[in-house]
Formats: sequence, structure tokens, C-alpha cells
Amino acid sequence: MHSAQEMIYCLDRLLSLPEVFHRIEREIDTPESSLEEVARLISNDPALSIRLLHVANSAMFGFPSRITTVTRAVQLLGLRQVRDLSLAILVTSTFGDPCAKGFDARAYWRASVLRAVASTDLARKSGMSEPERLFLLGLLADLGHMVMYLTIADEARAAQDYAITHRQPLHLVERQTIGCDYGEVGAALLSQWRLPDSFARAVASQFEPRLAGSGAQEASIIYLANQIARADRDGLTSTEIIEECPPFIWDLSAVEPDELPAVRASAELGLAAALAVFFPR
Repeated sequence: MHSAQEMIYCLDRLLSLPEVFHRIEREIDTPESSLEEVARLISNDPALSIRLLHVANSAMFGFPSRITTVTRAVQLLGLRQVRDLSLAILVTSTFGDPCAKGFDARAYWRASVLRAVASTDLARKSGMSEPERLFLLGLLADLGHMVMYLTIADEARAAQDYAITHRQPLHLVERQTIGCDYGEVGAALLSQWRLPDSFARAVASQFEPRLAGSGAQEASIIYLANQIARADRDGLTSTEIIEECPPFIWDLSAVEPDELPAVRASAELGLAAALAVFFPR
């Protein structure tokens, strides 16, 4: 049996985020943090600079005029949004094709980006402030599976096969056979990366959002975004996934059931553009 912290420790030895993220994070966390210093740190990494400008100029934000400098991007987006986008860019580049045993990277990132786009749209429907922040949460919600396949691939694959064969929820099978589920592993990683506590709670409780405390709305939005990603994967109708959602999900998320089909259609329509932004090659 394994713990989430054990797998995070093993991951650190195998594959870590570039140091530039930790420098950005440390700068933003200091009381004297400045836009100029964050822009300088990003500009020192040409690959990150190019991709951040690409994202900032995408339809995701829809700024009226083209952004041509990192400093301007930081000014318009704000420090927290820039930190989130930098993390999204670095995660997709660092973990884009992990070469993990039995891991389908293409299917994984398709589902993750679709969940991210759907999470943003659901957050807008719910009236949540800064809905763009939910893009990062949706993108990283399944990161625990990436960690599992990088550290305990055989056991992760066996749990998935058992869940499919016996038609059981994967997270429950993982708890029984591995000792923790992918939500717990992902939450441990987000905590290590010092993302907001509500993010870690939402990822840990994405199967049972009522347990997320102050992160319950975020967790319920991830729950719904997971349903959309599953429907896309398995060819389910929107009516089918709406009927499977318990009533409290709609209360927690502040999203109406009849809004889900439009969110799904919008997310699927925007998927190709979002994939092109984060996977330009």
C-alpha cells in the first residue's frame, strides 16, 4: 500500500518543475513583490516568455489589442493569474509526454484541457469571481494519475482495469488496492506547489464535493467538468450525465442543470484552440 506523500516524494526524484516557477512563486509570496521583478524572471526564460504571450493573446482572454511584452502581460493579467498561467504552461511542457508505462498522454491531456475549459465556463455560469482561475484547477484535477503512472505504473493500470471490468468507481478501487486515490495524490502535489488551500481541497474532494469545506463550490465545478470529460470519452449524452448528478451538486456549484449542455458544447468547441495554446507543436 502507498501514501500520497510517498508518491510525491518519488516524483520529485524523477521529474520536477523548472526552477523558474519556484522563483516566480517566491517573488509573488514576498510582501515587496513587484510586477517588474516577476516580468524580469519570466523574461529570463525565453520559452516561458513566448508561451505566456501566446496564451495572453489567445481567445481565452480576448484582450482588444495585441500584447507584445511580458511586462504588459503581467500588468494586464495580474500577479496571481500570471503565476497560474506560468504553472499551467510549465506543467504541460514538463509533463506533456512523461513516457510512463501504460499511460496514454494524448488522451490524458485531451481530457484535462477539456475539463479546464469546461471548468472555466461553469465558473462563469455560477457567477464566480475570476472564473479564469478555474482553468488551472480543471487542468490539474487529474494530475494525481500522472504521478501514479510515473511512480507505481503497474498498480495504477491494475486499478484502472479492475474498475472498468467490474464497473466500479476508479477512486474507490484505488483506495482499496493502492491505499489512496488520485484526488489525494493530486491534492498533495498542489499543496507542495503552494497553490491555494481551496484548490487542494477541491482536488481531494472532487468525488465528494460536500467534504471540501470552503472549497466546495470549486470541487462541485470540477465534479461537473469531470462528467463532461467522461461524456466526451464514453460517448454519453448530456441528459445522461445530468441525471447521474446528485441534487446537491447543483446547489453547491450554483449551476443549473439545463445550463450543462451549452457548457459542454462550448467546451468541446473550444477544445482544439485550447490544446493549440498549451501544446503548440
